[in-house]
Amino acid sequence: MSRGPGDVDKPIHAEHDSEPEYRAWWGLPYRWKIEDAQPLIDDLSRLWRAQQARPPGDLGRDLRLLRRLFHPTSTGRRLRGELDEIPPTQLRSQHAVEPFVIDLGDDRHLLTPEGRVLLSALTSADRRADEVVLLPHRFPEAQARLLELYRDWAQQRLRDVIALQRGEGEPLRSQGLAAILFLLLNRSTSSERSIIRPRDPQIFDEVDLAIQDVLAGFADTLSEPPSKGRRRDAYSLYGGFALTEARRRLGAMLVIDKERIYISDGRANTVLDRLLSELRRRGSGERARVVPAFQEMRRRYKAIRPVLASYRMAYERPATTEALEARIAEVSQQDAKLAGSTVPYEDPS
Repeated sequence: MSRGPGDVDKPIHAEHDSEPEYRAWWGLPYRWKIEDAQPLIDDLSRLWRAQQARPPGDLGRDLRLLRRLFHPTSTGRRLRGELDEIPPTQLRSQHAVEPFVIDLGDDRHLLTPEGRVLLSALTSADRRADEVVLLPHRFPEAQARLLELYRDWAQQRLRDVIALQRGEGEPLRSQGLAAILFLLLNRSTSSERSIIRPRDPQIFDEVDLAIQDVLAGFADTLSEPPSKGRRRDAYSLYGGFALTEARRRLGAMLVIDKERIYISDGRANTVLDRLLSELRRRGSGERARVVPAFQEMRRRYKAIRPVLASYRMAYERPATTEALEARIAEVSQQDAKLAGSTVPYEDPS
């Protein structure tokens, strides 16, 4: 005797005594009457077309298309834009509900990865006369596939952070490079030699603008020609893009609190190695401009040093700066044997 979707709370018995008894897919029965299964198939298909503007295709490809909506790194702004584009769709099946379909309101609905997997299962199910029979052994396979999918999405942010801190992933932007190099140049490599966040707004702006000029000198010389339309506050060491980029790569090695910014005590050489690794990953043209870019940074630093000194934030020493430039010069060497730690970077207290 065939069963309909409304019998989900009752045990599902096989048609023959030799067949085992199974639990249902996500609360849905294995056996469906055609007239009950087809409305759900039609609903899931219409939802897919509405939100993807294409018919259902290869399951693996379609699940990857759902990444934009279901990946945990998707921003609220992007999600709002994507969801606003989904048109209303009238549903007929009482089973077009969560976890397969999310109700967005105003007759608009979102098909989930579970819904796309269910659609695939229903369209490839065993059709016996007036019945559609979901294959029981396919359910663990579907669960495992979704578990792998969600696990990959959930761990992506962690993998990205690890890759960045290992010097992998996308290259560090020139503003971030400039921020790190400025701290090394100024010897802000301990809590006693930190860059202070002035409480006086006027002093804050004076120091911030001075440092921005130094960072811009390095970044714009390195990335020749400089990016057009780049806002000057992107170079701010007090909270602009430069600081954000540096913090993403250095993690706890870059100390940022309400009052100070500095490279963690004893981590100067590790940070320098990370910086040199990032510089080596850039194209040959930029590697050739590394030394001129640093020299431009030194020139501008010298010009603004009186500002830093007046607020007790100038700690640069010529010997350390010369050693730093020697290490940076290694980046432009074509012979890999010359790259590395041929000249020690010393950080005298």
